[in-house]
Amino acid sequence: MVWEGPLTHRSVSSVVSFLVLPVVFWAGCGPELAPPELASAEVERADPIESALWGDRQLEALFTPDDDPIEVEVALIRSIIDERASDPATYTFADNPYRVRYAVYNLRNADVVDALVDARDAGVAVQVLLEDSQLDPARDWNWADDHLVASGFGFAPDHRDLSEEARRTTELIGIGGSGLMHLKLRLFQSPTRHLAVSGSMNPGDNAVNNDETWHLVRHPELVSLYADGYDRLLLEQGFHNAWSDERGANVLFTPTDEGPEAGDRILQWVAEEDEQILLMVYSLRDITSPERTDSLVAILADRVAAGVPVILVTDRKQSDSWGDTTEDRLRDVGVRVYEATNEAGEFNAMHHKVAILGRTDVRVITDAANWSTSGLGSARTRAKNVESSLFIEPSFDGGHLGRRYLAQALRVLERYAAQSADDGEAPFADLAPLLWEHPDWPRQPVTFYAHEARTIWGEQIRVLGDDPELGMWGKEGAGVALSTDASIYPSWTGGPAFLPVGRPVEYKLVAEQSGGIRWENGDNRSFTVLAPPFGDGELIVESPWR
Repeated sequence: MVWEGPLTHRSVSSVVSFLVLPVVFWAGCGPELAPPELASAEVERADPIESALWGDRQLEALFTPDDDPIEVEVALIRSIIDERASDPATYTFADNPYRVRYAVYNLRNADVVDALVDARDAGVAVQVLLEDSQLDPARDWNWADDHLVASGFGFAPDHRDLSEEARRTTELIGIGGSGLMHLKLRLFQSPTRHLAVSGSMNPGDNAVNNDETWHLVRHPELVSLYADGYDRLLLEQGFHNAWSDERGANVLFTPTDEGPEAGDRILQWVAEEDEQILLMVYSLRDITSPERTDSLVAILADRVAAGVPVILVTDRKQSDSWGDTTEDRLRDVGVRVYEATNEAGEFNAMHHKVAILGRTDVRVITDAANWSTSGLGSARTRAKNVESSLFIEPSFDGGHLGRRYLAQALRVLERYAAQSADDGEAPFADLAPLLWEHPDWPRQPVTFYAHEARTIWGEQIRVLGDDPELGMWGKEGAGVALSTDASIYPSWTGGPAFLPVGRPVEYKLVAEQSGGIRWENGDNRSFTVLAPPFGDGELIVESPWR
């Protein structure tokens, strides 16, 4: 038998004193008594793709490079193909109830392009709107438009040259204008479902290696707002923004002809925050808005002066470009500024456009819009680019997305904090505990399963780790006690432990008796406290005994 503790150079005796507790066990736990035909308990998990396609979560976020949204996106297209295949009816393009529509800045992901071609061939009405500058033949890296045309897509390089009828029926259209068509919008429609995808992520070849946000939207009102934005873009009708406090989530387009300005609401929400401000913004400038007299830098300076911690992660290539000094001015007023260089490739980036506001009731600003004058406008000028900004209140989903975004912010900080050491910023190991050790930092319930944990008479399986809920390796408590019975032995389960959202956790399994403990073999195990997407918010950690 090998006895190993956690990799912290502490003696077993220092742990045992905290583990003299009543032992609860199934009398048949010993290896001689355990029925050999009993299998380990299997945790039933919903298939994440099926949950994305057919689940009931109204809005979910995936984050690259940690998640794989392209897999889900392709599955969405192919699910519309499958539904179309089961319908023998013939439809015109205009009245086809099976539709896939894209309004994206660029399109280069081969799996997505192939799925769009297959959808068109299967009788799905497919339409793709692209920023017209991306169709320039000199940009020979943009191959998807040529491939779609070669596959039979009807093509128009500029929507302004088309009649309304032609705009509705042409399959590949360039969108021109005074600025960029910078949306990341996809719409999926069938007789059974209307879904939308948006975020910061283009369906490109390198985007999966960026730090990006990808949203799947099922909420009917939000999907309708995104679809209305698509139609207004295509038909040049001007965006009409509408805000609903009751809905708890709102999308605002720029430039708008009517309704609230996204820039106004961004500055309003930031100015209102009195707990904590975490920003992950690819291109961040000192924005202003028509309804406010103070700029973003002035607002953040005021928040810092009021004792609100403010942390910014921005893309270094953007922050160092065009002679802009916004990041330096923010450091001067006390904002912690981390400038990120995504080293996955020459053209990769920290591409989020996100604000995470608060701890107890987390609000999120996210989606496609850069925080710049071109993207949001200013006090004196109208936005040039076509953008979308999504505002999410905790009332929308009980704080689920706020917790996911907080966890992702810690992942991003862990990736890039060291790159700003020369700028005087704290390393992740010093910064992160200041966040998750705050008493108001949200916590995630975590249930543990141990499999193939065969015990001797009187032993109980526990989880010990580097968080107080896990006993701080036994120095501060007994960790999480697991239990078993005849139906699941030699599996054990227990919890929940309430762990800080986004915290990287190390732990090990131990078998404990009143006389001591037996550590499992091997290195410390680890996981990040982040509930999986598309589920019910439950986090289950499974570990086979070593």
